[in-house]
Amino acid sequence: MQDNDELANAIEELAAKADDAKPPPPPPAAEEPKLHRPDGPLPQVGKLLNSVIDDAKVDFASWLLAGLGTLVSTILAFMLIIGGYIGGFALLFGFIILGAAVAGEDGAAIGNLAGMLSWMVLMFGGIGLSGVIGAPITSSIGRAVLAHIRDDEPLTAAAGFSTVTQDLPKVIGTSLLVSTAVFAGMCFFYVGALVASFFLHFAAAAVVVHRVNPIAAVSLSVKAALKEPGWHLGVWGLGVLMFMIAGNIPFVGVMIATPLWWALTLRAYIAVYGDGPAPGELA
Repeated sequence: MQDNDELANAIEELAAKADDAKPPPPPPAAEEPKLHRPDGPLPQVGKLLNSVIDDAKVDFASWLLAGLGTLVSTILAFMLIIGGYIGGFALLFGFIILGAAVAGEDGAAIGNLAGMLSWMVLMFGGIGLSGVIGAPITSSIGRAVLAHIRDDEPLTAAAGFSTVTQDLPKVIGTSLLVSTAVFAGMCFFYVGALVASFFLHFAAAAVVVHRVNPIAAVSLSVKAALKEPGWHLGVWGLGVLMFMIAGNIPFVGVMIATPLWWALTLRAYIAVYGDGPAPGELA
């Protein structure tokens, strides 16, 4: 009996020594960071897009709700532009009739000129006012998306309204600069508008991430595009494609395209400039 106990003890000691001799298990693989920061080569554009898609697949409904503000601003913009268009024509015919009644053909000519000027003021005023209303809502969505991809904050229907008053002069100023450049580019058969859009596609992100002034936002966007034009062309092109596809999906398209565009553009922006303190060139 004693021999059996000694044999069992010897077996236990051998097993314990064998366990001690086993190599320790490998450490768990480090999770890939959600954001690529500027400490190495730029990430592939396809990799950025995959990150956006993977994130959106987790809770697609929340991304859709986050774009509710875009739908609201789009409806308001449509009403303002149509209102300016109709109101402008009403003034045009009103001035012509009034001028003709007062001074005949000469009065009608003067009324036509006054009416055309009024139509232009109302028409372009409606377009400008729609941009002033839409830009803060869009930027608020951008901040919500930034908080989501950086700090795992949930996306909700309040995304377009929760920070709508933050940095209003910077947001509106940047929007007006970009819109003016794109509108001026339309004089060159739309090619100029696309070129302007390409070079300025980082401007809104600069205001959201680093809260810079409009001139600095435009400047850094142009500098970044000039430094890596091929990479930026890919990021910008994907953004344009998102909105082109969204344009064929009534209501829902514009709601989902805006937060997804922000997710792509913010990831790309942070890969270039980071999301910490503003670099010296942005001060």
